[in-house]
Order: sequence, then structure tokens, then C-alpha cells
Amino acid sequence: MSLVPWPTDALLAVGLASAGAVYAVRASRWNAMQRRVPRRWPAWQTSCFLVAMAVMFVCFSTAMDRAADSSFAMHMLQHLLLLLVWAPLLLLSRPSTLALTTAAPVWRRRWAKLLHGRPATVLSQPIVGWLAMLVVLWASHFSSLYESALDHPLVHVAEHAAYIAAALLFWFPVIGGDPSRWRMSFPLRLLYLFTFVPQAAFLGAIIEQSRRVLYPHYAATASHGSALLDQQNGGVIMWLGGAVVSLGALLLTAAAWARTERGAAEPVSS
Repeated sequence: MSLVPWPTDALLAVGLASAGAVYAVRASRWNAMQRRVPRRWPAWQTSCFLVAMAVMFVCFSTAMDRAADSSFAMHMLQHLLLLLVWAPLLLLSRPSTLALTTAAPVWRRRWAKLLHGRPATVLSQPIVGWLAMLVVLWASHFSSLYESALDHPLVHVAEHAAYIAAALLFWFPVIGGDPSRWRMSFPLRLLYLFTFVPQAAFLGAIIEQSRRVLYPHYAATASHGSALLDQQNGGVIMWLGGAVVSLGALLLTAAAWARTERGAAEPVSS
């Protein structure tokens, strides 16, 4: 079951390229606002956004979708790219901050009202993001949802939407670049990440250690031995890939904390 036919690849590329172009134009506008903005928009944040768009194209391309339809391991790679690469890159690019600063006043007011409304305030709470990621991961792999997503395109779309939403909610409190009412201290960010690592690792280990094919869809498209090996490879991708990215996030958060502490300790020149 292919989620997207070939023409959608072209539409997806055009849509993501357009998003990148809009972002670049907004960044240029930021740089032109010398009176209101004291510094230039960082090039690395623009790069984060463009790479995030490229990752999304890879995730939802026809080639990846077909591979994920026949291989559990490729399906896990697709999910990990969304959860652990695309989402943090997008948030690091701070699109809301860029939009708030460079938009017309009427749109700034509307966007700010949306960001500070009750739904956004509730959803941006760290515990909501942590639980959302946990529930989506376990529910999508150990319920009938996984098989339903493989057999029904609309369920598959809903599954990916849930992954995207959970990933953004999870990473937002850690990265904390865009406006938010909730601000976690660096020690809490480290604890937030550290307590999640065993969840993803345990989930991947259960799948990797299973001696039976957990998902009939893959057993029907390959021999039992190859389907089981593919499933074990998918489990390894899940726990190893998750561990590597989580460790990197922990190290980067610790480094940001140390940099902040050094900056606070430096004397202010008169």
C-alpha cells in the first residue's frame, strides 16, 4: 500500500521547497530590520530548516513509503527520522520566532494570541510532550493500529500525523527556542531526556528479542525467516538509533547549560 502516488512526490517537493523559500525570505527580512532586531538571523538556523524540509521529503517520498510497506526495518527508519531528526531540526530553526518578528502587525497579534492561548499553553507543558511521545510509540507498535495503518491509507496518514505532533510536543520543552509560557531549567531538561531514553530502548529491545513475527503484514510478504530478521533489524534501529540521538541531545543540552553558566559568570564590562 503506497501512501502517495508519484505525482505527489513532485507536489511534496514543490511544497517543501516553497516553505524553504518563504523561510529564507523571512530571514532576509529579519536581517533588514536593523532598528528592531540587533543581530542577524543565524545562518545555521536557516540550514536547520532546510535540512528539516529535506528530511521530510525523504520520509514521505514514494521510494521510502514503498520500502516501509515491505520492510519493518525501513518503517522504523522512517519513524525515527520523523521523531528524532526532523522535529528537533525544525524547532531549532525557530520558525515561530521568525514569523512573529517579520510578519505584519495584524498577523503578529493573531499569531501571538494563538501561541499564548489556552490550548497552546496546555499542549506545550513538558509532561504533555513526554507522555505524548510515550503513548504514540507504545500504542503504534503494540496495538492493532500498526496493522491498520499498513492496510488503510487514511489510518496511515493519521499515524504519521500523530508521530509529527508527538515529536514536536516532546522536543519543544527541550529546545525551547520559540515563545512559550513553560521554561524548563537545564537540569530538568536533562532529567526529561534521561528518563525517556529507557522507554525507547526497552521498546526496541522487545521487538528485537521477539522470536515470532509481530506484524502479520510483513509475514505475508516474505518468508518467516526473512520477516523475523527484518523485524529484529528494525528493533535494533529503534533502540540503537534512539540511544545515539538521545545521548547526543543530552550532551548538547549539558554543553548549552555549561555555556550559559560561563556567560553568567563573566563580569560585565563597564
